[in-house]
Amino acid sequence: MKKIISVLMAVLLLASLGSFAFADEGTGWDDSDEYVTIDLPQVGLVFHFPYDLLAGSQGHIDVEYGDELGYGAGAYYTEIGYMAMTEDEFNNLEEFDESRYAPLVGFACIRNGCDLSAFNDAGIFINWDNSWRMATTGDYTHYMIIGGTAQGDELPYGFTEPYSSEYFELVHTFVDLSYSNVEYGIPKNPFSEQSGKQVSFTTTDLNGNPVSSEELFSGNEVTMLNFWATWCGYCVGELPELEQINGELQSMGCGVVGVLTDGQDADDVEAAKQDVMDAGVTYPVILAPENINELFDLGNGLPITYFVDRSGTIVGVPVNGAQVDAYMKAVEDILAGNAAA
Repeated sequence: MKKIISVLMAVLLLASLGSFAFADEGTGWDDSDEYVTIDLPQVGLVFHFPYDLLAGSQGHIDVEYGDELGYGAGAYYTEIGYMAMTEDEFNNLEEFDESRYAPLVGFACIRNGCDLSAFNDAGIFINWDNSWRMATTGDYTHYMIIGGTAQGDELPYGFTEPYSSEYFELVHTFVDLSYSNVEYGIPKNPFSEQSGKQVSFTTTDLNGNPVSSEELFSGNEVTMLNFWATWCGYCVGELPELEQINGELQSMGCGVVGVLTDGQDADDVEAAKQDVMDAGVTYPVILAPENINELFDLGNGLPITYFVDRSGTIVGVPVNGAQVDAYMKAVEDILAGNAAA
């Protein structure tokens, strides 16, 4: 079995600057006839590579991660990885197969002075010995990591020919492109444009009683709006902790409001009532207003938690995902005038 580390080090020494014309910037995967652009403003990274590289690969090339590693952590990571399988096999996967995955290159962006433990805390274990500083933009420094999160000396056992040979060829190529075809910038929170937006709505609670945003918000210095759904395991799982947080927030003149996003069906509402009762929730839980998508950007998944002041103005940026430890920090930062941007 070929050794990853020795080969990757040789790859770096062979890396040379290319001369590729860049495609127009886009969001996510921006395909053109000649180039594919991975645009990840949330990690301050735009990566362009020839479309033929994607279309001609015998395996599957994909992007993993791609966000801040915890609310306010100041550490960001994305990784381009390789699956040792055909596109058809990948599309028919029922669950991720770690034995047939290996990272090609990783990109870490670190705000000056941040705690690097954020990477380990997020389950991202990087071999920093294989990292190179690529650029500094403002208070942020970008690193390219050959092999990304690869920790062992050997490829996973699921790598057979022709995939193992192609993998090492692609590592060489992507290291090359990391020098010539990557734009490094300052990370931008995808929800930052929501901050300062005024929201107002009417809806009902789980029992059908009318509720207005004004009455929900006016009694709190800061209201934490937790958007959730009955089908979301992470959402339901954090309900008991949200109840505990609500008690702490009330002592600070703040509070939690749950917003059920899948309450259009009576059965879902009944399921939500059961979830709320099982978790011992006492804070208000309301149905999402009909114009929810006009009021809030819910991103690509739940839970997501917004913060609003007494007047219904969104303050700071939302916490995306079940990051229980981040909720209190976000409220404390807002009260101290240090809301995240």
